[in-house]
Amino acid sequence: MKLFSPVRLAAIIVVLTCLSIGFHELGHFLTYALFGYRARMSLQRVTPVGDIPVWIDHWAKFAGPAVSLVAATTLLFVARDRHSFAWVTASFTNASIRLFPCSMDLLRAIKGGPPFSDEG
Repeated sequence: MKLFSPVRLAAIIVVLTCLSIGFHELGHFLTYALFGYRARMSLQRVTPVGDIPVWIDHWAKFAGPAVSLVAATTLLFVARDRHSFAWVTASFTNASIRLFPCSMDLLRAIKGGPPFSDEG
């Protein structure tokens, strides 16, 4: 097994995290697009342009975590066959990347505050 330097391992984690966030946000974005609504996408948030029905907004908010779950599960199966730091990290990153924003949303909801993330 080839060992990587700590800097290279950190770089792998950063790149995989950015890709994970991008796929997650793409799930929101594509859902709005599939229903025929425009949206703006950034690395941390997808915002629909104009008014949209609430039920479509709920589906779009669900789509981001659903994409992350599918990616994490798929990458976990790949990691079982290909034992490497990158595959395991990719699976873990997709499985855990939304824990902090969702925890913040829950705390803000309990306190009656505005949402922290686009899952709100």
